[in-house]
Amino acid sequence: MLNMTRMASPDTTTVANLAGELFVFGSWLTSQTPKDLDLLFVYDETVCSPQAAVAVRHTLKQCGASLGFLNIDVVLLSRAESIQCKFIELEGAVPLQKWADEHCDDLLWRLVDEANQHL
Repeated sequence: MLNMTRMASPDTTTVANLAGELFVFGSWLTSQTPKDLDLLFVYDETVCSPQAAVAVRHTLKQCGASLGFLNIDVVLLSRAESIQCKFIELEGAVPLQKWADEHCDDLLWRLVDEANQHL
């Protein structure tokens, strides 16, 4: 992880326009040397189709690869599914924006910036 102060948050409106929220979980939160990046994209199924959510996952994985992530996994859940299975609570998932801001995680911001350019 890069430990740099970010002057301004990236434009997250592209993902917001898809009625979804990104979370980070797994070893990225707990390890100094994470082996992969686990993301959760929770989408509002009344606004974002499952096919659009799959496109977001594909874009995030492609952008992650271009930034040098060896392995990026993106779990997709509708809001209803995430509430029903309590994935966020059980996995300790944290909103990506909150984590990146609090930990000056520039690499995650670069991923979001890159993905927004392709969505």
